[in-house]
Amino acid sequence: MIYFLIIFSIVAILVFLEVNYSFLQRLSPTEDNRSATALSYVDRGIKKFQAGDHKGAIADYNEALRLKSDCALAFYNRGVVKGKLRDRQGALVDLNEAARLSQQQGQMDDYRRAIALIELIKN
Repeated sequence: MIYFLIIFSIVAILVFLEVNYSFLQRLSPTEDNRSATALSYVDRGIKKFQAGDHKGAIADYNEALRLKSDCALAFYNRGVVKGKLRDRQGALVDLNEAARLSQQQGQMDDYRRAIALIELIKN
């Protein structure tokens, strides 16, 4: 179990940083105000996660999803945080939704990353 947590933590953090960077690069400069506000909550959640404030990060991802319910990045990040908190079921629910939305939105790299973390959690 301890090896799972160590491996999950390392993989999740590396993928987390890569996904967030690639997602932010794809943003259109003309995103509407609601989307921009949601993404500011995602960004704040990232900073809280990196500072070790996992519950604060989840609260920010929840707010991002309240504003933009199809934000795959918020679902993905919240799933990573839940996995870090050993909430495997919650992590799987969020990562599955992130995968579904990423596929629906044509973001296949993000889809594959979410699926890879889902498989890691299941095994």
